[in-house]
Amino acid sequence: MGHCMDVHRAHTANNTYVGLNRCHGADNQCWERLPNGSLRSVHSGKCPDAPGFGTHNGHHLVIRDGSGAANQLWRGPAMES
Repeated sequence: MGHCMDVHRAHTANNTYVGLNRCHGADNQCWERLPNGSLRSVHSGKCPDAPGFGTHNGHHLVIRDGSGAANQLWRGPAMES
């Protein structure tokens, strides 16, 4: 689709929004998968988080310190390395 998960304006603070943006390869679009299933931003060291465990369409993701909570675990298809 030509879009990547992107931390808004490359901020590193907790509760910064995560969205989709054109892929440009900057660190704020680079993620690593941890052994517990979490994703972690290469840029900030924080994990994408669904506040309040929201699951409805349009619910925003943010970055937060990794907790290993279920709202930070990746349940999607295998990621390419």
